[in-house]
Amino acid sequence: MKLLCLFLLVAALKYTDAACYNGTIVECDSCGGSCTTNECFCLNGLDPCVPTTQNNCPSQVNSCCPLNYYYNRTAPCCTDQVLCNPPCADDEMCKGETCVCDTSIYKNKTIKDLKPSVQCDSDIMLVSMSRCLLTSLKFDYTTIALANNSGNCGLGKYFTTENNIIIDHIQVELKSGWCGNIMTNDTEKVYISNTIHVDILNSPLITVNPLRFNFTCAYNRSMSLTLNFALHPVVGTTTLPGINGTGSYGITMAAFWDDQFSNPIKEGEMITVGTDFFLGLVVDKADGDVLTLRVEKCVASGTNSTDSTSVTFMNGGCAVESDISAIVEENGQSLQSRIRISAFKFEATETVFIFCNVRMCDKSSDCHKCDNSSIVRSASDTRQIVLPLPYENYDFTSSSVSHSALPWTVLCTTVLGFLSVKLY
Repeated sequence: MKLLCLFLLVAALKYTDAACYNGTIVECDSCGGSCTTNECFCLNGLDPCVPTTQNNCPSQVNSCCPLNYYYNRTAPCCTDQVLCNPPCADDEMCKGETCVCDTSIYKNKTIKDLKPSVQCDSDIMLVSMSRCLLTSLKFDYTTIALANNSGNCGLGKYFTTENNIIIDHIQVELKSGWCGNIMTNDTEKVYISNTIHVDILNSPLITVNPLRFNFTCAYNRSMSLTLNFALHPVVGTTTLPGINGTGSYGITMAAFWDDQFSNPIKEGEMITVGTDFFLGLVVDKADGDVLTLRVEKCVASGTNSTDSTSVTFMNGGCAVESDISAIVEENGQSLQSRIRISAFKFEATETVFIFCNVRMCDKSSDCHKCDNSSIVRSASDTRQIVLPLPYENYDFTSSSVSHSALPWTVLCTTVLGFLSVKLY
């Protein structure tokens, strides 16, 4: 009994110390009430009530409480002590119901302590830095942007809480020339660089210059990365279902000038008949340890459809004998396929359309082997991707053999001379 009394006394003291609301409005628990993000009402939907459990105030916001009271999650109750909801981070303090940076935590910190982190992901670069450390150093975190901040360059800004510290992030797309991106490369890697700019806080006393932070990410050369960096490459795209219909994956098909697949054919560039070009197909954001890409069949046509004039140059995963010279260099072994083709053209057209049937494959199977059997793949797991290729214009109506023509006056003189000999 004494233990029970002691427990009730401690609870009462805690409730009193929190200065919880004890006015005329009833507690939600006593009237079967509940709260929205703005108000709390009893079960009858008319009488207001005060939340006394975390379940009563699901959003844990101050608007659940009566005027001039604030929701205390630890009590829980509505208290007259000014509180911020949601709670402040470890390097913030609550001021007038708003979390602001507690700059005293970063006292004696200098610009050398500001070390932005750079994360080089497969599809973006991510630059991150501490919001309150920036503020304590007299920088305005709301102005974080790329130095070339034109167009939609600022749409990738957001913040997270890490180790209960507010961290601001800015995303950078992996595209050549995008918002000031600078691309360089060597034989093995591609490098992309940019600059972050942060303005100073508005203050009568200026103690720092605006911040400029240069960063660079290095990537192994790959087909998808090359296409991301290229300006206006000619590509075809579609979406592939995963094995047994699980998931979906984007696939891109493009043509390249070189066997390293580093120089894609771009809009406005023309292919010459008889030269080699290289067809590349690549799947993004798939697990290369489990899945591979397999090209089943490829057909070339002079129109944007396959018909009786179309030519098949690949079937069953391998090249076939035809008027088109093709060599399959990689297929069914990774998330990309590579095909070398000797350029060809159809008469009376300036575009060749390449149609390929593709699917995802289990890496543990024999997806790289030829299969010229009559087995038809299910349409549920195979998709067709199309790539239009521009060719130089040729006049096929005239013969390539040269002819010499005589002027009409010479021809007439010759004929008359012949006739005069015959008549006289």
